[in-house]
Amino acid sequence: MIDYIRSKSIKEYLKREAAKLTDLQKAALILRSDSPVKMIHESLMETAESTGDEILKRAVMEKVESQCREIEEVKNNEPGAVYSLEVYEPDEEIYINEGIYSSYEAADIHARYFEMKYIIRKYRLFGKDGLESHFHKKYGYIQAELGALLSDAGGNILKYIPGAGGIEGQQEKTALDKPVVLKHPFRKGDIVTNLETGDIGVVNDCEGTLEEWMEQKEGLARRGDVESLGILVEYADPFGNFFGRHTCPYSLEYAKEPRIGGKARWHVLQEAQKLLKGKGSLEKFAGWKASLEANRRYW
Repeated sequence: MIDYIRSKSIKEYLKREAAKLTDLQKAALILRSDSPVKMIHESLMETAESTGDEILKRAVMEKVESQCREIEEVKNNEPGAVYSLEVYEPDEEIYINEGIYSSYEAADIHARYFEMKYIIRKYRLFGKDGLESHFHKKYGYIQAELGALLSDAGGNILKYIPGAGGIEGQQEKTALDKPVVLKHPFRKGDIVTNLETGDIGVVNDCEGTLEEWMEQKEGLARRGDVESLGILVEYADPFGNFFGRHTCPYSLEYAKEPRIGGKARWHVLQEAQKLLKGKGSLEKFAGWKASLEANRRYW
């Protein structure tokens, strides 16, 4: 079983409250983890075998089967298709195109030399020319992305990425596709770290009780507003400019004050925290923000 809760803050909260997750909640967290797909499927099947929820058991089976089909759709070397390879460049934090290949296997073999995460995208070619001549003469006419696979440096598939002609959205929705509202310890004004992105921000949500927050989010879920289900966090960029984003609470952890560097940024976050709690000074907040911008300090 994979560790489907990364946040130490969440783990401590669940232990302190003696709170138990339902099998559906466990499965939902397993499904959204950043582990390799194979490990996710193994953990989902383990959950399905131990649960007494027959609806969840069927949902897990359907989800694993549909994801396996999606992966095979990308790997299948059908006539008239080519593959592009994009390798992660850590210095620029982007994926760089490293060429076009006639098969998934050829692109995958080349990807291993870089020892970085990579994406292999499948495209359909339009035209009557042969594969090689069509590519070299009309590179711009490679069209209809059929899907892609994100893999780690060792070749373990991490994620299926649907294309314009992919099969995602054609599958019937299961219990695992429905949004799950989760208990958490975070409250308005808490300074938190997003474990997925590394961003640090201040919670601008959960002003009342947890029960009130959950009732509100469950109402949004019933109306289909999936984008607003998480906790609203006001994240700060390196210059103290804030941007709001709803984030799954299980991707958050209480932030720690940096021992070295980043002090000005931390002060901006602290002043924002005070303002959200109704105790701060707009003048102090603006002062620290101006200092951060003037010195162009980075986190």
